[in-house]
Amino acid sequence: MSYSLSQLDKDNLAWFKHDTTRNSLVGIKVNNGNIRGVYPCHIDFSYPVSAFVGENGSGKSTLLALAACAFHNNDTFYQFSRKKSYFTYGDFFTFSPEERGLQGIEITYKIRQADGDKPNIRRKKPSGKWNDFNTRKHKNVIYLGINRIVPPSESSAHRSYRKTFEAEEIDPELLSKIKSMACRIFGKNYEDLKIFVHRSYRLFLVERNEIFYSGFNMGAGENDVVSILLDLLSAGQGTLMVIDEIELGLHAKAQAEFIRVLKEICKENKCQIICSTHSDIILNEIPPQGRFFVQNQGTQTIITPEISAEYAFGKLAGQNTDELDVFVEDVVGKAIIENLVPMRIRERMHTYIIGSDQAILRQMAARYRENKNNYIAFLDGDKRRAHDQQIRNIREYLETRIADEEQFSSLINQRLQYIPGDTWPELSFIQYLLAIDNKDRLAESWDVTLDEITSYLEQALTAGKHNEFFALSKLLSMDESSVRNDCVKFFRMTYQERCADIRDKFDCVLASL
Repeated sequence: MSYSLSQLDKDNLAWFKHDTTRNSLVGIKVNNGNIRGVYPCHIDFSYPVSAFVGENGSGKSTLLALAACAFHNNDTFYQFSRKKSYFTYGDFFTFSPEERGLQGIEITYKIRQADGDKPNIRRKKPSGKWNDFNTRKHKNVIYLGINRIVPPSESSAHRSYRKTFEAEEIDPELLSKIKSMACRIFGKNYEDLKIFVHRSYRLFLVERNEIFYSGFNMGAGENDVVSILLDLLSAGQGTLMVIDEIELGLHAKAQAEFIRVLKEICKENKCQIICSTHSDIILNEIPPQGRFFVQNQGTQTIITPEISAEYAFGKLAGQNTDELDVFVEDVVGKAIIENLVPMRIRERMHTYIIGSDQAILRQMAARYRENKNNYIAFLDGDKRRAHDQQIRNIREYLETRIADEEQFSSLINQRLQYIPGDTWPELSFIQYLLAIDNKDRLAESWDVTLDEITSYLEQALTAGKHNEFFALSKLLSMDESSVRNDCVKFFRMTYQERCADIRDKFDCVLASL
């Protein structure tokens, strides 16, 4: 299901893009080195709430740690339970004597400033320390790891100090806001909220239905959410909060409402939240601009932005989820599209042979009526000149009034595409191959001479409409599907710009899901 941007989402996108006074983190790039399994890669942030999803060990927690080390907290900032106000890499990366520590690392942070998005580089040579932390830009950073979820009832320190906690003076307006947000998230009516502290430990006390109960008897999720809200709202404008496994302790409805509340705080306080998650509910509540799928393949870290929850969690379950339906006219169109796009796109799509251009247009009309837009259609290249007429046909097949003309035109023009060439595909691809000066690799693949291959291609041109690949296969004494695939793959190697254009069209549609 496609994600519809709410007004809140649009507001958050707007301020994050245009506000140059918050030192927003808009990019992380690992240039060199291997940081606990994370290899050179880059992430660009365009929305103030971002979530990493991926398998265990893919590098999500490492990327969160890198984000937490991007800035130097203001000296006056106090983070509860921490002696230092700021984070260094030593807070996250610890190695035993037998392990090899961080060496030869270079990280570029991109920070949004008044004079543009500027890089801030951290380096660690093979033998030496990180370059000066005092060159980091200032921004308050809060990091919350998974140890935060341990409830007071399971904390020996909390139990030992249970009689020594004292009430903390908190702005009544702030307490009221936290209480109201917690009510929304958990669907409960908290009549009162008090906060008690002892040293570096907190204890919450709430009143509900005229009964008081403390953090010892609250759920782990309740304790965690109240603590996160208190930290984030107390930190003030422009804060960066980093949260590992944000959904811990929360049921499905609470997860969804929690993200909505955090998006509201981001809009109001112009703050930024970067988290990891194993929850499809969390991911579905965040706009595509804030989603990142993290994969570790050998010595490669692959970051896929704008991932759909269906695809991401299908991958985590070890399944290839058909995230995108691809409509083509016939088996030739299917072979062309599947051979022209890379694996990262093929594994997210399923190709359907519809039978004719008009059948495809009817299918598009049906999808529009049902508001199911997870598709892209490729007509044969000879239909390209009749594009406007095809749009009119889709309108007719709809058999209903179009409520939003601009939205309809934008969507259909994005989804209705064409196979390369200006004629039917078989003829176009034979012509493309004939136009190539160097046919050595193709001749070698088919074990024929250059003169023979030119002659065979020219003979195939005369075979008649849609019979070109069949005729060529007979001349080569090969299977038609093998010849067809060879032609498309050779086209892909030679006409890279045309293939890149098709990939871009797929990426554009996938990003909109």
